[in-house]
Amino acid sequence: MNTEVINLYQGLKLMFIKSICFFISTMVVALTFTSPVLAHHKPWHKMDPSKEALVKSGKKIYMKNCAVCHGRNLEGQANWRQRNPDGTLPAPPQDETGHTWHHGSEMLFGVVKNGGPSTANHKSMMPPFKGVLSDQDIWDVLTFIKSRWPQHVQNRHDMISEKSHRYMQDRHMKNMKTNHGHKHKN
Repeated sequence: MNTEVINLYQGLKLMFIKSICFFISTMVVALTFTSPVLAHHKPWHKMDPSKEALVKSGKKIYMKNCAVCHGRNLEGQANWRQRNPDGTLPAPPQDETGHTWHHGSEMLFGVVKNGGPSTANHKSMMPPFKGVLSDQDIWDVLTFIKSRWPQHVQNRHDMISEKSHRYMQDRHMKNMKTNHGHKHKN
């Protein structure tokens, strides 16, 4: 065989191997994000009100740690939309009349764990429960709260949580690409 044929054969062989590797990696990524087996790993699925043990545990933890501010019936404090003299807002209801269900599960988890975020226009009274409650305890409390919402609100919350989760994944992937690009420039 002449050298040109051998070089062509090796080039085609290398392209074939690269194509197979690309196909396999694409399939792994696709299966990771679409597999029903992995669906339960999505954070909003941790708030599953059909799991009675989680609801029962969450109710017990809620009554001990949350009811003092948010109410035994999740009703929140009076005038929860009006600022106190110090600029804080009273504790909002956790039932369907409040805004809790408007936020994705991951955000709710973060607020309970790390405390409510304060901004220039808002000072939060929500304390952090990191070190007080385990991650599972927090998910249990959130599951109990969600169990008290009507089904249509639970469904809406699932949609919000999924959309929020996808947005955060997209941001993470964009940051990874950006950071990856910077590493090559150095």
